[in-house]
Amino acid sequence: MDQVGTKPRILIVDDDPGNITALGEMLEHDCQVVFATSGRDALTICRSKNPPNLVLLDIVMPEMDGYEVCRRLKAEPRTDQIPIIFLTAKSCDDEEVKGLSLGAVDYISKPLNLAIVKVRVRNQLARQEAERVLIGYQQELERQVAERTSELQTATCELEQKHQELEIAKSELEELNQELLNTNQALAVLVKNTEQSRKESEKRLALLVRSRVMPVVEELQRQPELTIIGLNLTC
Repeated sequence: MDQVGTKPRILIVDDDPGNITALGEMLEHDCQVVFATSGRDALTICRSKNPPNLVLLDIVMPEMDGYEVCRRLKAEPRTDQIPIIFLTAKSCDDEEVKGLSLGAVDYISKPLNLAIVKVRVRNQLARQEAERVLIGYQQELERQVAERTSELQTATCELEQKHQELEIAKSELEELNQELLNTNQALAVLVKNTEQSRKESEKRLALLVRSRVMPVVEELQRQPELTIIGLNLTC
């Protein structure tokens, strides 16, 4: 495909130099015109590094006719997208159907009306340019979609990582909460046991006082000379 701002390249294939001259003069103002007088030369030009944007192809030629040239061009991936307009004196419907079925985009009967040829060439080039622009838009859209998809995948990975980190933190908090709960339960048991121990100690102390201390106090009270003044030994 030609770059924007350059003239489209048209290949005229005809074994009649008069037709080549007439078509070339008509198109040279708007197009880069190259020509071939045989099917083999046409194939060589189309397979080159600078293929034409459009081929005006005569059908009746010696050695290799236009149908065979078209068939070979459409059979090769590097040339199958080149539009072909058949130019021929064969004007019956069957011939036109045959040409279009081989992949040609148009079929113009001879004798050629140059004005009609020019319009049809212009239409095909405009269509080709529209397809080029459309492909460019599609490629740009695909690029943007791929870029957005990559960004979304990155964001998704980051979110998944954050989610995993939150799940880990949640698990750690749950473990810590369980540890705190266990500690509280252990403390409650300890407090309960401590309170029970205190009460038991008080009971043992009271029993000790009654069993050991009180008899001594009572004995002392029975001996006045040993009474301690102001001592309150009542339990």
